[in-house]
Amino acid sequence: MSLKALAHSWRSPELSCRAALWALLALAGMCVKDLQLRGHALTQDEDRGNILTIDHQVPHKSTMPANAGESVNLIVRERFADNKSPGKAVLMVHGRSVPALAGFDLQYKHYGWAMDLAMAGFDVFVADLQGSGRSPRPKMDDPCNVSNFALDFQQQRLLIPNPLSAPCPPSYPFRLVNSKSEWDELDTVVEYIKALRQVERVALVSWSRGSLVAGPYAVQHPEKVDSLFLLGPIFNPNALPGIPYPNGFEPPVKPAPGGKVVACTPTEVTSGACPGVSPDVSLLLSANAANPTMTLVPRNDVVDAQGNTIIVGLMDRWNRPINSEIQCEDQIEDGIQDVVWNAVMDNDELGRTWGPPPPGAPEGSTAEGVMRARSFFPWGWTPAAASRVSVPALIIFGEFDTEGTKEGFPVAANSSLLYDTIPHDHKLLFKVACAGHHMPWERQSKVLHHISKQWLKHGAVEGFTNGKFFIDREGNLFPQ
Repeated sequence: MSLKALAHSWRSPELSCRAALWALLALAGMCVKDLQLRGHALTQDEDRGNILTIDHQVPHKSTMPANAGESVNLIVRERFADNKSPGKAVLMVHGRSVPALAGFDLQYKHYGWAMDLAMAGFDVFVADLQGSGRSPRPKMDDPCNVSNFALDFQQQRLLIPNPLSAPCPPSYPFRLVNSKSEWDELDTVVEYIKALRQVERVALVSWSRGSLVAGPYAVQHPEKVDSLFLLGPIFNPNALPGIPYPNGFEPPVKPAPGGKVVACTPTEVTSGACPGVSPDVSLLLSANAANPTMTLVPRNDVVDAQGNTIIVGLMDRWNRPINSEIQCEDQIEDGIQDVVWNAVMDNDELGRTWGPPPPGAPEGSTAEGVMRARSFFPWGWTPAAASRVSVPALIIFGEFDTEGTKEGFPVAANSSLLYDTIPHDHKLLFKVACAGHHMPWERQSKVLHHISKQWLKHGAVEGFTNGKFFIDREGNLFPQ
């Protein structure tokens, strides 16, 4: 089935089983060229087999400061077709807040990305790192560890009277995870998959801030990574580098009183003035307004009496009256917000019990729930690191993606910068029409799935291994 057919299948109740043509419009002065789809097209009549699901508990010795040295189990879901030998191993890496299963494996109609890849013959693993989803969440069970700093970050108001009766000081006033602990956990999962399936390399798929984990990991361990597929990647050219600069990935920190550490400035790192600390020193960075121990993400925005947004909800990018990421008719399906929120709550058994009931619900109603998001001290995903990516890489983002704009590193602009920074020629960039940062939950998820299957199977899309492209709403591919 062609990308064009996939992009429009939601408009028509019946899908053509015929491989359609995908029009490539070249630059001015060049003629139009038709491309036959090269990837295998699964029709509705084909025997795909049943999808087997295994929830693995992957043993790991934690390097997260909150539980450093403890033995924990990372929860990793595997999906593969029972009528096929497990194919290429694919590991999907979540971002900062949305649990992996809710993001990559939404069990509703065609939206399950991991399921779709498994149906196509891939051996798919979906991992929750610590602080997210079904993996351990140290220090996140205490509601007092929710931000209660400056006015705009007083999130404890969401938890009064459920489960708090009054504001309270944090029991753990430090940031939770950092780049080193994330890379360590990713490496544990990769090594587990390699041993389980007797493979040498694993293909990495990431979404949003998952690029801060997958990208630097691929630079440090190219021998373990088959390829990168980066959806809506965060890439900040002014990000804090690791030490020693420019090629190191050690924590860019310096000692502080009381056995703590503080982050070095970028200038200290680039000038060689960031001393770092010995490996046995815990990376206890004090929480602050911008990076508390954890933050709460409600379903919808919380506004004050003047109508100002004081806590941004998960559905904000879809519902906000200004700069909404919904710019096309039928960009999202009716009812999808309920489906997404229920899936998020299914992966946060405690968070689903916190906070007020839904707006307008009768008194005494069940809480609507909140998504608990861990704080993160990132470093290392810099232009210097990206310039050392040696594995094949594909970058894809929605044209209406606004993620990172307020922070000064917008996905829409910086995806192209990331592409330009990657030094080799086996790389692709796709900008998708009528899609935002939540593309896996939008109609254009079918395009996302299609491109990922081609890339993971062939290392190419429509035969291309290099170039920047725009995919319009009709499914046409335009070189940029």
